[in-house]
Amino acid sequence: MPPSTAQVTFREGDVLELPNKKQCQFVTLINVLPVVPNFTTALTVLKKACILSRDFVYASQPNFDPNAYLLRLGLKTYYSDAAFHRFQVTSADLHRMARTLAEQDLIADFSISEAGPIVDSSDAIIHPLETPPDAGPYDERVHRYKPTEVVFHEPIYRRLQLVLTRKPDQLAPITKRLSKYEDQDNVVLSSALVG
Repeated sequence: MPPSTAQVTFREGDVLELPNKKQCQFVTLINVLPVVPNFTTALTVLKKACILSRDFVYASQPNFDPNAYLLRLGLKTYYSDAAFHRFQVTSADLHRMARTLAEQDLIADFSISEAGPIVDSSDAIIHPLETPPDAGPYDERVHRYKPTEVVFHEPIYRRLQLVLTRKPDQLAPITKRLSKYEDQDNVVLSSALVG
């Protein structure tokens, strides 16, 4: 018996215009939150995702948390000044949003994690401050010289990930399942840790 193939349909539209009812098992938001204009809009998008989802919401985005640390070293990430990143969402912002959604009984649990460690300045994500905005990954043939031997003494990660679960006791199994596809190296905060 041949394996069945799943049928997936993609449609373009505004998620905020969908009816407020459960429409899917989960919602993924990949690089969505940084392109909205502000905190209020990001929270509105997450709230709508929670309303549409039966089980969980997963959001993944560039990690803007190390911007200040890198600035002190004369460095930046190539996405820290990308024009399309209108709202540089930090882990503190994600925590505020998750707590708000929990207070509104839209989620039962949440976790914020970091993925993709960057150990030194040789990584292509890292640029000197003088590189113009929207430069993309570092290329020594195109961009200004950067020191490649700067070791980072604070942990720096490429991505921030947020998991919002709709029901109690879902967080651990969902996070375990997701770790097969997205490496979650460092849990920043989990509702299990803050009570």
